[in-house]
Amino acid sequence: MRWRGVHWTVTPYRLRAMLALPGGGTTTLRVGGPGAERYFARLGRALDRPSRNAGFAVSPSGEVGIIPSRVGRRLDVAATSVNLLAAALSQNQRTAQIVVSTARPGRTTRVARAMGIRGLVGSYETIYGGDANRIHNVQLVVAATRRAR
Repeated sequence: MRWRGVHWTVTPYRLRAMLALPGGGTTTLRVGGPGAERYFARLGRALDRPSRNAGFAVSPSGEVGIIPSRVGRRLDVAATSVNLLAAALSQNQRTAQIVVSTARPGRTTRVARAMGIRGLVGSYETIYGGDANRIHNVQLVVAATRRAR
């Protein structure tokens, strides 16, 4: 299998564990089952990368810099499985193309720059402690901040 110049070799033994034989009313051979799920889970961990929204970093002097966004990627298991089976059954084309889809960030670097944020407007610190109401209010702010990302 191949993706962006990197190659993975699938041995006949491993391929055998990834095949779902016809049965139960089906007449087609496919890549599937526990062996394929384990293999593609490992491959996904190697290839998958979550997208990242552009962010902001404040320097000690109060200037704000932009943390660039990043396009994410995710292994397309279904399409890669089809390509793997086609390569396994082929007499000539024995390399399967790995299919990876992209995931765009919610806030790009361009959007972050367009926001015009140049410096720190204000800040606030509080002690996380005290009575139950104060702790609950801090937890609400944290939850709201996570949803806003």
